[in-house]
Amino acid sequence: MAKVILLDKQKVGRVDGLVVESASDVRDGCFYVGDEALEGHDVVAPAMSVLEGRLQKVYFDLESYLFFQQAKAVILDSSVPRGVFRFRRMTTDTTTAVIAEDLMVVSSVLGKPERVWVKRSEVNDVPRHVIVTVDFGGGTMAHLDYTFGEREFIELQWSGNKKIIEFNSDDVNPISPQQSSVLKYQPELILKNSRDVTDDLVEQLKAYHEQVFGGESK
Repeated sequence: MAKVILLDKQKVGRVDGLVVESASDVRDGCFYVGDEALEGHDVVAPAMSVLEGRLQKVYFDLESYLFFQQAKAVILDSSVPRGVFRFRRMTTDTTTAVIAEDLMVVSSVLGKPERVWVKRSEVNDVPRHVIVTVDFGGGTMAHLDYTFGEREFIELQWSGNKKIIEFNSDDVNPISPQQSSVLKYQPELILKNSRDVTDDLVEQLKAYHEQVFGGESK
């Protein structure tokens, strides 16, 4: 039995690892982009896939990056995180589903949102923009800014009571930001941070999806 990571073909360029298209070629820790059923393997799928079918494990894009895991550890160093979290993502994704995924991941660090506001550009605008503002209560806020249809880029900042974190994927790879290695999927990190699919996880993901796509307009 191999541990196999399902991957959308559009994201092949983000991978640092083996990519296979045939079920007969799967290996432990590989990324699979084929259409054949994978019988007898331990499959890990993108988080939003859980809303489409029965799965055992899923991974969240943001949790698959080392820089986020490091930032998370610093934020959680305080017993109760208090501060402002700013996050900017540019992506070539054609779907905005990643926003709900990110909100769930950020909420797992900062707590349950009390209010969520969403501001969107027109659907046909190119590039498309979405801004999400989240009030976690107790003075803790998050601002999530998205641009769709350009390139892969992430900027993160945490301004806490005692600590400040700053991350910019272009600064890490200043020579070739278009192909930032820090935003490459590492199979080890995906498998390590994957989550078991439970009824609670499914309901949470549905709720965050509703907050983003059916939340209050601002």
